[in-house]
Amino acid sequence: MKTQTIICKGCEWPVKYIVTRTSIWGDKKPCEEAFEEEVVCTYFENGKKVVWMIEINTLEELHEFIDKYGGSVVIEDWYFNNAYKKIEIYDDYRE
Repeated sequence: MKTQTIICKGCEWPVKYIVTRTSIWGDKKPCEEAFEEEVVCTYFENGKKVVWMIEINTLEELHEFIDKYGGSVVIEDWYFNNAYKKIEIYDDYRE
């Protein structure tokens, strides 16, 4: 599947993304590149949440990551804190 490029104005590399996988519910690791990190999240009582993250160093790495996981990902603001971007590996049906 061909990767569609979307240029992010003002992005500086490397970029950390919260990463999830549609087929995984709960706290399981969504991909081999993921690592845990605590982030600011006022939605939760203590103001923090531990999430799975990946670090992407170049636009080429982002393309490689997308291609590695089937070419279907959703990149959006994280719903708990828009300061973070989230990549969802879209490998199952939801909605």
